[in-house]
Amino acid sequence: MEAKSGAQQLAIANKSLVGSTFDDVNLANAMFRNVDLTEAVFEDVNLSNGRFRDINFSGVEMSNCNFSGAMINGIPVQAALDAYKKSQA
Repeated sequence: MEAKSGAQQLAIANKSLVGSTFDDVNLANAMFRNVDLTEAVFEDVNLSNGRFRDINFSGVEMSNCNFSGAMINGIPVQAALDAYKKSQA
């Protein structure tokens, strides 16, 4: 399956794209529903203003991430990280 240059929208349903690579792709305003991204790697990705609902983040590792303005269940992430670092000092 290949998206041709100039394609504006691509709808994929009930397909396996295991091992796929997306490089320099604009997926702004895309919707991912019932998607398995187990062991997926995200590098240099902009998820600003995204919405995550009913997500399983178990075992996820994050580093060099900008959490300014990010909230988890109404809790500011950066403030929680700062409080944790302070408690460890």
